[in-house]
Amino acid sequence: MFAPAVLLLLALAPGAHAQDAGTGGAYVGASVGNADVEGYDRDDTAYSLRGGYRFNRYLAVEASYADLGEIAWSFGSCIELCAPESAVTHYSLANDRWDVAMLGLLPLGRQFELFARLGYARAGYDVGSSNMLGSATYSRNDSTETYGVGARFHFDAPWTLRLEWERLRDVGDAYDIDTLWLGAEYRFQGR
Repeated sequence: MFAPAVLLLLALAPGAHAQDAGTGGAYVGASVGNADVEGYDRDDTAYSLRGGYRFNRYLAVEASYADLGEIAWSFGSCIELCAPESAVTHYSLANDRWDVAMLGLLPLGRQFELFARLGYARAGYDVGSSNMLGSATYSRNDSTETYGVGARFHFDAPWTLRLEWERLRDVGDAYDIDTLWLGAEYRFQGR
């Protein structure tokens, strides 16, 4: 009678099903964040999807796609005799990226860990402008590096909460994009 009661208490105890952080396995995740385009003093909401594989307690690899939003601004002036919009030019800048990255992980106990991320990104951007004379759009894809740091909190299997700061460097040889992400991950096995 005593042994089954102990087993029942262990089975119902919080964290009893948490898997050891030393195990590897595949995971998928999604995040929402705020992307800030440096030099333009503008930001927008960003979205990301990722999939990865954790090899051991200290190393993982992941691939992801992110829509980094679109920023818009206007520039120009009008003298008294012109229509209000005639001398104003409207600009927009839309960004997205695909990347592959390695994660170095530092477990701090069973459920919490810090990580650093370094990878290769394929960044795409569209620049548009319009005024009373017409409009133009320019699109380009660049290869660049991406890096960041963050923290993960592992709930009882299979969910993880993820907070991360990431930089996409020298997009179009003109600007950096800093993104602060908050997301969730589902682990298929292990952590």
